[in-house]
Amino acid sequence: MRELISSSLADAGFRVNATTVKTACHLTAMKADAIVVAINSPKSTRVDLIEMLRKQFPSSTLVAISGYFPASTPARGALAAELGVDRTLPKPLRMDRLIDVVTELTGAAQDCP
Repeated sequence: MRELISSSLADAGFRVNATTVKTACHLTAMKADAIVVAINSPKSTRVDLIEMLRKQFPSSTLVAISGYFPASTPARGALAAELGVDRTLPKPLRMDRLIDVVTELTGAAQDCP
């Protein structure tokens, strides 16, 4: 999933650095406009990871994706607020929707050199 998200965002013009949770904890010198977090369990909201990312990257947009998120937009909005992210997206994830959300929340895709 990480590779598909990375290549889709890169194809849309974003610079992408795909990493694992363990590696993300050590990224201090990097600037991130948007961070996509996958939540793979109904019991794991990754609140600790989201809190760490908010502290480390306070100006970054956070998008959480999961197969456990509700399909309705109002319910996902409430969940985003509860989790401390800017947007939630349910799986199966449509790459065009993810690109639209990241573009909307960050301004626009970056032109890659």
